[in-house]
Amino acid sequence: MISEFELWLRSRTSKEKPFHEETILANAKAARALDAWMTRKKIDGGFTACDTAVLNGFFRDYNAAHTCDGTNRQSAQPAAPVQLAGGRLQPSCAARK
Repeated sequence: MISEFELWLRSRTSKEKPFHEETILANAKAARALDAWMTRKKIDGGFTACDTAVLNGFFRDYNAAHTCDGTNRQSAQPAAPVQLAGGRLQPSCAARK
């Protein structure tokens, strides 16, 4: 279904221009993340069957997994403190909890 979504995006335009390939790939990546989350939650119907409540649950879980106290972070952030410019150390999310 996601490959069909990519084909559909390639057949559409944004402001009279085709979507950039990077945009199509980013949208497909987001659709795959949503589909994987729906599979884990045992929600049937695929990403096209989402309603507002399902999307809100996905975004809540996604943000909880990808932020630290409301601050965006890389998903591969190390657990050890991070060396900042000037020699200061910034504790990672795991160290702050």
